[in-house]
Amino acid sequence: MDNNNKQSTTLMWFARIGGVIVSVFWLSTIITSAIGETLGSQLSLTLEGVLLTVLVVTSTIGIGIAWKYPLSGGKITIISSLFLSIFAYFSAGHNRMFAVAVSGLPFFLVGILFIQSYLAGEERP
Repeated sequence: MDNNNKQSTTLMWFARIGGVIVSVFWLSTIITSAIGETLGSQLSLTLEGVLLTVLVVTSTIGIGIAWKYPLSGGKITIISSLFLSIFAYFSAGHNRMFAVAVSGLPFFLVGILFIQSYLAGEERP
């Protein structure tokens, strides 16, 4: 195994592990919040909650696609993470940069790792 393949494999596994960690964190947060809402007496479906769920699920789907197709999945993850960052920036009351750092940035970094792993594994002429 040459150096490019080792680097590509290492980056791919960092991206996969990071993607699983970030996805599990966000999906468990959303599911826990949804369960808490349904166990309460009132179920409030807000636009903000629906939008957050759609953005997180889209980023997670991008990570799932990236396991098989790193370039396509990485692009999907990056684009959806940018929308998630914009959403976090405008929906946060204060500490907007912190909201961006914990919501969109982890998905963005995972998307970059998937794309970089694909590019490191490509054969160069």
